[in-house]
Amino acid sequence: MTRERQVADSAIYLIPAIAGNLIPLLTLPIFTRILTPQDYGAWALATAYAVFVTGLANTGLTISYDRSYFEHRDSPREAALLYSTVAYVGLAYLLCVSLTGVFREPIAGWLIHRRDAGNLVFWVSCATGMSSLKWYYLAYLRNRGEAKAYVWFTMDETLLTTMFSLFLVAYLRVGVIGLPLAQCTAATIVFALVTVRFVRVLKPAFSLSLLREELKLGYPLTPRIFLGVLNNNFDKYLLGLMSSVGGVGVYAIGQRVSYLVFAYMTALENVFGPQTYRRIFDLGDKGGRAVGTYLTPFAYASFAVALVVSLYSEEALMFLTPSSYHGAVPVVNLFALFYAVMFFGKQPQLVYAKKTYLLSVLTVISLTANVICNLAGIRAFGMLGAAAGTLVAGVISVVLYNIVASRFYRIEWETAKLAAMLGVLVGASALVLLMAQTGVAYPARLAVKLAASAGYLWLGSSFNIVTRENLQQVRSMVSRKLRPLPRASAS
Repeated sequence: MTRERQVADSAIYLIPAIAGNLIPLLTLPIFTRILTPQDYGAWALATAYAVFVTGLANTGLTISYDRSYFEHRDSPREAALLYSTVAYVGLAYLLCVSLTGVFREPIAGWLIHRRDAGNLVFWVSCATGMSSLKWYYLAYLRNRGEAKAYVWFTMDETLLTTMFSLFLVAYLRVGVIGLPLAQCTAATIVFALVTVRFVRVLKPAFSLSLLREELKLGYPLTPRIFLGVLNNNFDKYLLGLMSSVGGVGVYAIGQRVSYLVFAYMTALENVFGPQTYRRIFDLGDKGGRAVGTYLTPFAYASFAVALVVSLYSEEALMFLTPSSYHGAVPVVNLFALFYAVMFFGKQPQLVYAKKTYLLSVLTVISLTANVICNLAGIRAFGMLGAAAGTLVAGVISVVLYNIVASRFYRIEWETAKLAAMLGVLVGASALVLLMAQTGVAYPARLAVKLAASAGYLWLGSSFNIVTRENLQQVRSMVSRKLRPLPRASAS
């Protein structure tokens, strides 16, 4: 893949990431004036359970599929690998959702402390599961470099979900359950359409041997999924126990705004992930320096969005939400830093080395750190402590992951450049947060934000990352690729 193609694909992959997060954010002024913090808290806790159920159904295949694809790429086994994976996950997902439907009320009583929220738990599980099934088709397109098809298949679900949500929640006033009903309807429609598209151009085939091979790599990741869900959602559950479901709702809104950073990084990963795998497979142990140099611009781009979200969360929430949600500003600030740090945990050294069992071991350690940090943080500072505890635990987890992963495949990072980028991000975010908490006047805070933004741009220019050539490539290549706007094919 040429440098010009990578720059263009990076920009194209950002379209669904930006739209998929900005569109829901732009509807917040509507939904937050209809739904209460208690509604959002119940929805957030139901989503935590749904992610757990979906993770069990996927059995680690979301990670092992990528490796298996590159092992069997451009061979007749490509199609069998894809369809066997989708069929297996679909059946497992159906079983998990059926059990959820049977025990919906006890689950809701334990999780949300409201047995009447059972239908919410069930429909959130259905919506999350249906949306996840489409991921394997998208992974196939991403690994083949079909950026435009990836964008259209992703955007379809985003737009349909938004339309259905507005109709159900804002027009029919069905309450918070309208959010998962809308997503489930949209995900089902898009999954059916995408499946039909793939079947037309990629002849279905199935292979039990390929599936067993993939499950052998994925099964050791199942404990990691279970513990990972606890790790990622323990803060909300503990906050609900020690505070209130309404507090969880405000916290969830803050996390949702900051999630723009993670979504942006995931969009970039659609470009650098396959290319990182290619370099590792093609260059072997000698590719560490090449991988590290290749990843530096993507780190800069990831940290740039984290900086913007962190610094300007105050303005965003004041514009998007009523005053009852403005307490989420420091939550956004801290989670933006947390997601930025996660960039260093996205690299596939352990999966490449087939040491997936170590991921589960590391997840246990990460969960332990998260429990300790969140207990201490919530007791001392409540909602702010939960976000701070998650950030500290995340840093511990990423540092430990890189120490272990480097024993099997060493990425030679450009440490001086990365330290400068992180220095601006962490320093500016911490300063703005401190100024806000101590009551410094807004004009002074705004001046610091603008100065930090300008400084980060200068840093990108000095590292030859933000250049006129790159910006022109993005503009020309994206406009040329999207100008016809045809419906995408599967290959």
